[in-house]
Amino acid sequence: MIRTMRTAAALAAVLACCVNGAWAAPAGVPASVTTALDQSAADTAVVILVPSMSGLSKKIAAANEGAGLNIPDMADALTTFKNKTGLSAGVREDGAFAVLLSNLPLGQAGAPHEPTVHMLVPVTDYKVFVDAGGGDAAKPVTQVKMGQGQPAFARKLGNFALLSDTEANVTNYQAAAAGKAMAAATGKLGGHYLAGNDIVVIVNLPLIADQLRSEIKKDLAHANAANAGGVEKIAGLYGEAIDAFLRDTTSLTMGLELKDTGIGFSYTAQFKPDSACAKAFATGASAAGKLDLLPSQPYMLAMAVNPQGIDIAGMVEKLVAAIPENEAGAIRKLVAGYLPLVQQTKSVASAYYVPSPGAQGMSGFLNAVSVVQADDAPGYAQKCKEYITSLNGLKLSVPKPAAPGENAPPAGDNDVSFSTQINANALQIDGVAVDQYQFQTNLPPAIMQEMGPAAPMMMALGATGQSGYIAPVNGHVLMTNTLDAQMVRKTIASVRGGKGLGTDKGMAATRGELPPNASAEMYINVSTIMNTAMGIAAQMAGPGAPPAQQQAELPPIAAGLGVDGSGVAARMFLPMPVIKLAVEKAGPMIGMMLMGGMGLPQPAEPMPQEEGEQKQPAF
Repeated sequence: MIRTMRTAAALAAVLACCVNGAWAAPAGVPASVTTALDQSAADTAVVILVPSMSGLSKKIAAANEGAGLNIPDMADALTTFKNKTGLSAGVREDGAFAVLLSNLPLGQAGAPHEPTVHMLVPVTDYKVFVDAGGGDAAKPVTQVKMGQGQPAFARKLGNFALLSDTEANVTNYQAAAAGKAMAAATGKLGGHYLAGNDIVVIVNLPLIADQLRSEIKKDLAHANAANAGGVEKIAGLYGEAIDAFLRDTTSLTMGLELKDTGIGFSYTAQFKPDSACAKAFATGASAAGKLDLLPSQPYMLAMAVNPQGIDIAGMVEKLVAAIPENEAGAIRKLVAGYLPLVQQTKSVASAYYVPSPGAQGMSGFLNAVSVVQADDAPGYAQKCKEYITSLNGLKLSVPKPAAPGENAPPAGDNDVSFSTQINANALQIDGVAVDQYQFQTNLPPAIMQEMGPAAPMMMALGATGQSGYIAPVNGHVLMTNTLDAQMVRKTIASVRGGKGLGTDKGMAATRGELPPNASAEMYINVSTIMNTAMGIAAQMAGPGAPPAQQQAELPPIAAGLGVDGSGVAARMFLPMPVIKLAVEKAGPMIGMMLMGGMGLPQPAEPMPQEEGEQKQPAF
């Protein structure tokens, strides 16, 4: 398709990779949205929808200023868009704009082709719109000029101008008038995006499911041919999961919300009622409050999961069944031994802290603490110790192909083995008996050499082994990967008091941007990560180096998973102060990425193609 239309679609497509976060969206889907969806055809595979062009432009301008990008073309994105595409006169600026994709090049034999692309431009006066492009509104379909004079074809469709690159595409197009049905298919969670986001992408998965299956089968066949030793059974399980997703999903929805406080990215899948996927993601309990059981101190990453709404145990059971006992017996033992622990887990909260100065070096660089809720906490702790003990002496064979001109290494030379040990009642802390464990991963020299410069960092992160504590307390089991007894004491106090890390102000603020009653939540503390990195750099610089400048506390990046109404929603929220910090550290690079993705002017145009070369994608 013409370059101008490709630019117009790129503006919507790239921004649509982002998503909403305010779950207090207006009740019900606005009529402007369903009216735009009414104009999509029955064979439309993907809809990229901007509910309000002027509304999005204002929010882009606010984000441009708030993030410190200061890109002139983003100060008035709508004007930039109209100038670039030539879509100016007669346009309803507060109307809904859409890009419709059909005939996707998936799973088809023969020469590759471009998808068919239509644009819906809201108009206040179709005649004025067409006249500005040199067209004739009296004709059913008329040719117009866009942007720098590139031709397109237009037709009036309700309160929209329908545009495409060929006359046939416009002439033969038939709207399905199924806006309300499309909105309903997105489900309860997907409906939030239609109701309140600045950009929404809807994928009609049932329409393209068979094509996707064909592509996936090809990929799995290649994977099986390239691997041996039971890998095809595990790959088959992956294929079954993807097939179930394609079979059970009625709609995929993605969206973007630009807010003064940050940017939200969300993705939802709506499943058929009573389907396998709907049962695997049943409406469950919230993970909120679980992080309160962890010590309140500077952390890098914290997460909590309440699996009552997600059938994690069922997923692990299927994985165990797919692992062959002979070819991959050691892997099967690793996974199968963990299954009883998964089945007993009612919730889990984990955090990675920076070790205190006195505890550094005890067990790697990261100080990890987890608190697991179980009906029988002492029994869970016992099974955990039994599992660790069962891995003592276990070996995993890691095949290593011979280099050209060399013989393959002897069998066993590339085995990874484990050494474990339990020291019962190693500590008594505040009336709690604490056991100590040691888990060592023995990597052969060949693997260490392949890791190269990354080997020391992997060792620092605990990849080659760790030691820590296990203890049941108040219906929970605490586990650490460090021999820091003070951390154990703090965790016991948090479990008993319940006023720990989850009460952090920054965490509480971004938690409100996650799906309601999220079954899983995760927080990334950029401030602590940066301060830790700068501290390490200062230490490596040696005596006399200036002290590391501390980064002020920022709200954490938040991510979560919610399940409700036979659907699932994943959500990430980037706080504006974090975005601004990233811009300050890598401003020019981020600016160029945004300009390119939004179709704004670039330093150079693509080289012209020679006759017979593959045509560039339409959008």
